[in-house]
Amino acid sequence: MMRTTIKKLSWTALVTILFCCVFSTQLNAQLACPTAVASCDDVGGLVITFDTPADAAAFAAANPFLFNFNIWANAMVAGNQITYTNASIFPASAICPDLGGIMNATGCSSACADFSSVATGNLNAGIIESTCNTIGGTPAGGSITAPATNCPANTTLEYNVDGAGWVTTLPTYNQTTSITVETRCTCNDDSTMSSEVSTVTTMPGICPDCPTINVQPAGQGFCPGDDVTLEITINGGAGAASYQWQSDCSGTFMNIAGATSSTFTITNAQTADACNYKVIITETANCNITSDPATLT
Repeated sequence: MMRTTIKKLSWTALVTILFCCVFSTQLNAQLACPTAVASCDDVGGLVITFDTPADAAAFAAANPFLFNFNIWANAMVAGNQITYTNASIFPASAICPDLGGIMNATGCSSACADFSSVATGNLNAGIIESTCNTIGGTPAGGSITAPATNCPANTTLEYNVDGAGWVTTLPTYNQTTSITVETRCTCNDDSTMSSEVSTVTTMPGICPDCPTINVQPAGQGFCPGDDVTLEITINGGAGAASYQWQSDCSGTFMNIAGATSSTFTITNAQTADACNYKVIITETANCNITSDPATLT
């Protein structure tokens, strides 16, 4: 007579086999240890949290064998959670990989497996740029704020400024120098897992320089009765330049009343108007430039 020998499977092996089948539907769930224990292995009070109550109910309905066989003795289904209170039947570490999770000292979490909410650009730090409208001044204002998008559960927001390394401290805005700020979410249970990196580069304000003369007033000849116009154009500055034309008909330059724009016109010029002319341009108290003289003959 032929004999058949049947080996007894350990509970851990049996549960591992069952969970491979149970989680073949890829239900998203998280395991958590009971409070005040060092490890999830071989303890009672294990909690599996599903995304929805429907997922928890589907798990229970699809696996009556587990409940009837007392593997889930004293299991309670409430809302989106199944709480297992029977101790020393199987280690959570055997179940964790089937959930696509990460085992650590306090639980098994699948939260780090999904960074879909943190696509490139979704995690940009908020930037307010510094400004400066004063010639010779110093840029003021400017700030860096945390991204509007939150990192997923069980992850930590990190910053990297100009490649100096990843830290959790919010960077300080540099009012005068451009910096590049990278942001990402890193898994608390496995630092090798992180989201895509979002990058922003600051553009601090630049204080304007004193303007420069682009076109000098040009000397010219005229006939009595002509209208003669002198003109100057400038580049740069803060955009608030004032002008004062002067004439020198007797060896000393004197202000011409009312001649306070970038052009100066002499209507019905006469021989007495054959003089030297120049213009003084002022932006601020410490920013004055004077044109070359132009001679009318």
